[in-house]
Amino acid sequence: MAKRRMAGDHQVEQPLLEGETTTAGETHTMELLGKSMTTAADFKKLHTMNLPGIIHGFDFPISCQQIEEYGVAWWTKALRASRALPEDVQVTRFVEVKNITKKVGGGAADKAIVEVEYDKSCDIPSRFFVKLPCADIDNRLQAANMNSAGPEVAFAHVFACPYSTAEFPMRVAKMFFCDINVESTNFIQIQECLEFSDGSGPGVLFPAADKCQDWKIPRELVDTYYVLLVKGLAHQCAWYETIADTGMGEKIRTMFGETSQMGNFPEKFHFLLRWLIFWVGRSLMFFGIDFIQNTCPQLCPPSILEPASIAQFKTEFEEALYYFPEIMCHLLNKDTFLYGHPNLCVDNAFFYRDETGEGVECGGLDFGLYGKHKTVVHLSGLLGTADEPYHCQNRERLVRLFCEEYTAKSGKHMDPDATYEDYELMNVMKCLLCAVIAVAKVPSAMDMDQLKACPSERDPPMVDNFYGRSFTKLIIASYIRWKHGHAYDSFRRWADREDVSPGFLGTLGGWLFYWPWRPFHSAFMSTQVFLYNRSLLGASWGLAGLAGLGYVGTLIYRSWA
Repeated sequence: MAKRRMAGDHQVEQPLLEGETTTAGETHTMELLGKSMTTAADFKKLHTMNLPGIIHGFDFPISCQQIEEYGVAWWTKALRASRALPEDVQVTRFVEVKNITKKVGGGAADKAIVEVEYDKSCDIPSRFFVKLPCADIDNRLQAANMNSAGPEVAFAHVFACPYSTAEFPMRVAKMFFCDINVESTNFIQIQECLEFSDGSGPGVLFPAADKCQDWKIPRELVDTYYVLLVKGLAHQCAWYETIADTGMGEKIRTMFGETSQMGNFPEKFHFLLRWLIFWVGRSLMFFGIDFIQNTCPQLCPPSILEPASIAQFKTEFEEALYYFPEIMCHLLNKDTFLYGHPNLCVDNAFFYRDETGEGVECGGLDFGLYGKHKTVVHLSGLLGTADEPYHCQNRERLVRLFCEEYTAKSGKHMDPDATYEDYELMNVMKCLLCAVIAVAKVPSAMDMDQLKACPSERDPPMVDNFYGRSFTKLIIASYIRWKHGHAYDSFRRWADREDVSPGFLGTLGGWLFYWPWRPFHSAFMSTQVFLYNRSLLGASWGLAGLAGLGYVGTLIYRSWA
């Protein structure tokens, strides 16, 4: 076989196609299916290489450019290997290969539209949606560390490919070829290109929904969409419980395991963590408030910007922040696990008319994180990006609907009161963390001057900047949900029920190490925000560090002199 290609190397030979007999499902280290990488060392050494996939056993393109370089012969070979293309049909040319990554967003993969022609008519589509490794190496490594591509390829292999025999309890996009090499982390997914339309007749799709842009969905369909998503998630989580003791259940556990990014939290010695968490969190609070007050106040409802609201938020935030270790401990150590899609929000789904042309049904997309996750992670992923005021007005009803559907389908009771309490507590935790995004994410995703000048969420750059929009609306939503969703009240009900209190030593520690120092810290943080807004924060701390080193150097020199 010819030498495999290195990414960006245009001089080596194309992979040979003749004489290869690999068929779908043949074992090529298939025990790795469901994983996205082996080690960081392997990634560093091999991420530019086109290595054989673990499903089909031959190499594949890992960029939009390489799709055309590999050519129609490879495309024919891939579609035949997955049993999508008859042996007597060939791909003859590429009509279009278009990189759409910037348009559709998402940080786990690059995306492309590929349209081909065949030498004769056949049932397989000619237009495909393709996922490939991120061109940005840092994003590629991050996605691999988060185990994004591995579960998605495994899910498609089991449920969505032409040769797949298992049936998932939700419609999913058809996959015509997929493979991954876990040593290099490179992968390819060739799936159906859904024809989004106007939902005007039986089976016809509605327009694609975008993350954090529910205002684009017709008002009469917003609740329909979220009810369908909640039911769909509940049914797939319940479905696993019904097949857990079968061979399929074992296969799911083997391939997907516990993929949740939320691990356990120490049960004891919270006082050792509390000091650092409190002061770091309180420092970031000032940046978050400054963001809504001075960077994008025009995008915020006036109610959260009122001085009384800001003052109340600070007081309540500090109290909840003090108990951050207890909140984390409760959510991470006591919540239940379910198998399902933890990010089944409106932009990871498609909606279409049913067979009658009257009702609406939904299907799921992007199963890259499918696996075993905390219940609140599933619910937060589904409802967390919903626009306001819909979320505040409907979250309790939708959480309770999830519990009702899960209980009915699985035969296992899920307590709606406890589940809703945990969901509310998850929202409190997200509010405590949102200021990190204001400092770390928004400036890198969006031009801050453009954001300041943006008149509404329906105008650029909010309307067309996927990451900037998502981060900005998440921050704003956290303040809306704190005030109008009564996050603090939810925290206090939980704290009172669980009898969460600092005790004598905690109270003493509060008066010694926390409460008296707040005025000094507030004054200090005002200067830090001032410097940050003028791009002087890093320079100021850099100069302070140099001055400190100079002072230490002087002392050492004098001691030697």
